[in-house]
Amino acid sequence: MIGYITGFDGKSLTIKVPFTDGELLQRQGVTQAEIRLDDGRTISAEQRRKAWVLIGDISNWCGFLPEDVNGWMKYYFILDKDMPYISLSNCSMSLASQYIDYLVAFCVDNSVPCRKRLIDMAEDPNKFLYHSLINRSCAICGEHAELHHAEGSKVGMGRNRLEIPHIGLEAYALCRGHHTEAHQVPQYEFNAKYHLFPIKIDHRIAEAYTLKEEV
Repeated sequence: MIGYITGFDGKSLTIKVPFTDGELLQRQGVTQAEIRLDDGRTISAEQRRKAWVLIGDISNWCGFLPEDVNGWMKYYFILDKDMPYISLSNCSMSLASQYIDYLVAFCVDNSVPCRKRLIDMAEDPNKFLYHSLINRSCAICGEHAELHHAEGSKVGMGRNRLEIPHIGLEAYALCRGHHTEAHQVPQYEFNAKYHLFPIKIDHRIAEAYTLKEEV
């Protein structure tokens, strides 16, 4: 959906978004929306390169031509996001970022083998790391993941992971191999090597790993 800024009081924006499906808001309990400001800049060469690398990976995975894959992915993207038509030749930088992150999420959801680490391809690494946790997909290699508690949020040694509430603790999604590696080196060193940072556990993540939520 496209919205329009109608006011700014120095502390907050007023944005008007054409929308008529009130039943959807009630049924889904929607109370917030993601907003990305479009500053008028057009897609960068680096963004275009990222998009086509991801499209190439999806093409290799499904066996269809990259041009066809791009057409299908753009169609589902604008359908899912209620966006206008997108062209990788002249779309806005903001729209390109959303499309790239959509491709990244598709690769995570479908375990698409990728030539480059998705954390480095994502325009919004925070969104990618969260998506990896929800999908139990290793944030480094894409293999099936376990929950790795970050420094300061670790369990064990008197903190039973089945008994302690996890909401607000920080974690990563790591496969068995990278989980083991993370325990063998300092966290700052591991984070720097793989360009990672921990994500706070919320109710969706807790449900994905069957973690205790409340005291």
